Amino acid sequence: MRGGFADWTLQWEAASRREVRALLDANVRMRTPEESARGVDPDPGTLVPLLLEAARGVSDERYRDLVHALRIAGHAT
Repeated sequence: MRGGFADWTLQWEAASRREVRALLDANVRMRTPEESARGVDPDPGTLVPLLLEAARGVSDERYRDLVHALRIAGHAT
């Protein structure tokens, strides 16, 4: 899943935080945790915390599932 939400999210400086949160919220809701975890590859240092924040806003279960998927993908949380 190169590109997509990751490229848009990396341009968060140019977008409002509200738009970024909406984009990440949609990603967390519509994609599997594994797909979301693969999407952070362009910039894990920026994207992992933002994605985890979005997952936490969805549910505790989604947050835990994403943490697990990120660890499996090699991204420390």
